[in-house]
Amino acid sequence: MGQIRVLNEGTINQIAAGEVVESPASVVKELVENSLDAGATSIWIEIRGGGFQLIEVADNGCGMNQDDAILCFERHATSKISSINDLNALNSMGFRGEALASIASISHVELTTALEGRSGTSVEISHGQIKSVKPAARAKGTTFSIRSLFYNVPARKKFQKSSTATGAEIYKCILSLALANPHVGFELTVGEGISLTVPASHESTFIHQLEQRIDHLFEDAFLQNKRAISAEKEGYHLKGFLGSPTDDRANKTGQYLYVNGRSVFSPLVSDAVKSGYGQRIDTRRHPIFVLHLTVPQDKVDVNVHPQKQQVRFEEEGFIYQFLQTATHAALQDTPIQREDSSLGQLPRFQENVNAPSFLTAPLLIRESLDDKSLPLVKEPEVIALFKVYLILNESSLSPPQEGLVWVHLQRAHEWLLQREFFARPIVERSQGLLIPLPLILTPHELKMLQEKKPFLEEVGFTLERSGEDSYFVQGLPSFIQERDALDVIRQLLDQPAGYQMLTQFVSKKKTQFMLQEALALWHKVKDLHNKEIVTWVGLDAIEKLFK
Repeated sequence: MGQIRVLNEGTINQIAAGEVVESPASVVKELVENSLDAGATSIWIEIRGGGFQLIEVADNGCGMNQDDAILCFERHATSKISSINDLNALNSMGFRGEALASIASISHVELTTALEGRSGTSVEISHGQIKSVKPAARAKGTTFSIRSLFYNVPARKKFQKSSTATGAEIYKCILSLALANPHVGFELTVGEGISLTVPASHESTFIHQLEQRIDHLFEDAFLQNKRAISAEKEGYHLKGFLGSPTDDRANKTGQYLYVNGRSVFSPLVSDAVKSGYGQRIDTRRHPIFVLHLTVPQDKVDVNVHPQKQQVRFEEEGFIYQFLQTATHAALQDTPIQREDSSLGQLPRFQENVNAPSFLTAPLLIRESLDDKSLPLVKEPEVIALFKVYLILNESSLSPPQEGLVWVHLQRAHEWLLQREFFARPIVERSQGLLIPLPLILTPHELKMLQEKKPFLEEVGFTLERSGEDSYFVQGLPSFIQERDALDVIRQLLDQPAGYQMLTQFVSKKKTQFMLQEALALWHKVKDLHNKEIVTWVGLDAIEKLFK
């Protein structure tokens, strides 16, 4: 007997499930997209045990008859395409016909569905095999109940995230789909409580529907100072909203892109939009946006990723220029200077063609103001910006002296945070998060949290309990990066809580400073008599170094 054999259908489906079903969130995404393809205007999602115990998705879409209810679980059975040529004019979310077969192979599934004015059908499937088909009472639409996900593939389940983390992923998934479809109402229930509910928007235009959906979802915590963007050229259409240059992020988690209604990630689009911001945004930061890009069907390939999370554009150069130009036009009345919440107004500088936008090595550089309308401020001569040190020529200061001035930027930053941030009212200290961060605590940390929660809330953290040992972090102090939030909280729980510990953590994490930031800090601390922050080194002391 040879060594090559044909796999049975059950094994094939489980292998396919490895590509299609990454986690409970991917199951939710597939089912909700099926509801959208069915024309649903209201979709209800219920989750238990992070989706491992139960995922239930119900809609008021077109529904199915009994034959389709049975056939939909067959591999490569789909109503979306009939030949390869249909991929060139695809206007649906799903099309391969693999998702339901894959899901059914690793869970217990019950489908209840009905056409308008017709009796319904219930189909039960376990381990990929149909167990029963019977009549059922239901209004027009479809309900999928997925129980015991990964029950027969424990090795896969072993490497899944915690139920709290998967619950957060599902929340993010539904939020993204809600932004993609503002005309559809969504309700997400996790455990015993409703986590997200948004009514369908009935505004007359898409851009107003999208704006209403953004405001409803984020309650001005995201895109508060948004700019509408709209452009059209050669069959390409762009609509959406751009965030203010001052509301940037350290990563791209605040970017929502939809191509022909499909949520995707595209480095090309991200880079093009950032380029359109120009000098309004730090090169190390990223803008936030919600953009809907409509591309001619024959100019985009959506069949390049198993989970349909990426697309391939035929005219990449055209799209880059189109997005860059549209972004620049939408922001043209936005001033170039940026405001930093901890440093105040930053001075405007003309870009030095021989220097990068931020300096990480000793370099002689001179900058000049490029806006004659601004009040002229005499800037000191910068000798170097090296790591966390700003070195100035003391002879350019007033009164002039011979020597150098060294500024320890980390310590200056810490001093400024303590002086200015904590002088604000408590309600102004917190910045709401777009996606809540799951925080799972040990019994000791839970005990410490009860003691220190008032302090955490005082400095700007917003915590909401999500389980016996878990919380969602809903808001942060505005100077804390999202990626550092959980580490900061754990350190605050483990050490005597105080402002100094918090500001020291943040300042030590900041190891690079833009020249504008450094000079802004200098103007804040130049009159301090604190040698740990500002040190004057006279010419005699410098000469002693060489003797």
